[in-house]
Amino acid sequence: MTNPLHTDDTRYTAAEAAEWLHVSVQQIYKLCKNGELGHFRIGSKVIVPESALKAFDAASWVAPVPSVVSIKDRRAGQAA
Repeated sequence: MTNPLHTDDTRYTAAEAAEWLHVSVQQIYKLCKNGELGHFRIGSKVIVPESALKAFDAASWVAPVPSVVSIKDRRAGQAA
């Protein structure tokens, strides 16, 4: 396992990570506490590597749901 302190990965503070993910700083702390977002600490500061942000973003992505055709639309299509 690679030590996150010895990578060329860009590192972000909790506030910067929150901006990157478009969430609150409190949400970043919660994700870190719950083990959902990779991070490390330097003293009391939470540091989040960019790779952890990208991994979290990719894992959180939900595919769009195809549009649902209503019964009314189906009936109209059958009549044509």
